[in-house]
Amino acid sequence: MRWMTTLLEICLLRAGPQALPASTSVLALCLLGYGVVDLAAAASSTGLGTAAGVTLFDLAMMVVFVRLLLRLGRRPQRWLQTLSAMAGSGALLGLLALPPLYRLSRVASPADLSAGMNLFWIALFVWGLVVLGHILRHALSARFHTGLGLAILYSFLNIYLAQLWFTPAGT
Repeated sequence: MRWMTTLLEICLLRAGPQALPASTSVLALCLLGYGVVDLAAAASSTGLGTAAGVTLFDLAMMVVFVRLLLRLGRRPQRWLQTLSAMAGSGALLGLLALPPLYRLSRVASPADLSAGMNLFWIALFVWGLVVLGHILRHALSARFHTGLGLAILYSFLNIYLAQLWFTPAGT
């Protein structure tokens, strides 16, 4: 269970994905945790069927992105630890977002959000990008700005494709 503490250390930028065990069991638990948190987050604003589709898409996108990135970067041996770090840190950061997400689902419109709530969302999104950039930097043995650029690319591509495929036409 030391790997759970390591995930927290990764979120605090004190450890890299290489600190995690290269274990399929750890990877499976991280992916499961990420999937459950992602499903709960998506279900706060949409039906369960759509939320399940978004979650499966998100998981597939993560797996494909990491696999391609590590192959292109000639570091395929870092697969288990990198994907575990992405999924595990995403689950931890997602847990922070769940209570405000459920509160948000009860607000009539986004304009009704307080400045503090908006600042929280921006800070959490930016911190997630920084953590992902940190993970990718270590996975590729690259500079931080390279990892951060890839994190931004991944995040916006994921958001764009999810909205394209899961937003009903005409909305």
